[in-house]
Amino acid sequence: MKIWNIQQTNRFLGEDICNLLPFLHSITGCDSTSRLLGIGKGLALKRLNQEYLKIQGQVFMNNNSIKADIINAREEALTCLYGGHPLKGLNILRWRKFTARVITGNTSVQVKRLPPTSDSGQFHNLRVYYQCQKWMSEEVDIDPTDYGREIKRENLCSILMELPPAPDKLLNTIRCSCKQNYDTKRYVCRKNGLQCSVGCGECRDIE
Repeated sequence: MKIWNIQQTNRFLGEDICNLLPFLHSITGCDSTSRLLGIGKGLALKRLNQEYLKIQGQVFMNNNSIKADIINAREEALTCLYGGHPLKGLNILRWRKFTARVITGNTSVQVKRLPPTSDSGQFHNLRVYYQCQKWMSEEVDIDPTDYGREIKRENLCSILMELPPAPDKLLNTIRCSCKQNYDTKRYVCRKNGLQCSVGCGECRDIE
């Protein structure tokens, strides 16, 4: 069993970092928010020393933040965590990392290792804000369907995105050859969050 000295940890990290730990834990993935592949807690903690990221994190901890502030902060916070220039945005960073891996790599690009799109990032961070507020106070009265979730078949589900994850020309090059059990994540289309298309194998656009 590992025992942490909380007071010593608090002195080592500093009060400003400790106050942002709920933000760091939820944005990098917890029981109620999705994980950012390749961005672990340790790396995120190091980057939280950047003053700019601290400012964005404070938006998530503020119970008076309006949705517009959260959406703006989500873009810059996630871009900082992925090592990009915060003012350039997620879509530019995602494109740059994709092209760099295509040019320098000798294997196919793993889409899951790219930064999220700006569209999917906003829903992720709305869920992060909701979780931070719930951790801060159980008395917070906010509707999860206003913060990145929706009701489907009487279940509360995360909204992944509203826009396509990539341009149509690129999406049309993704195909699979699945023959059964079409909903499995083993197949290329499902693994990339796409529906099978007419260019696929025997499934041919079956939903």
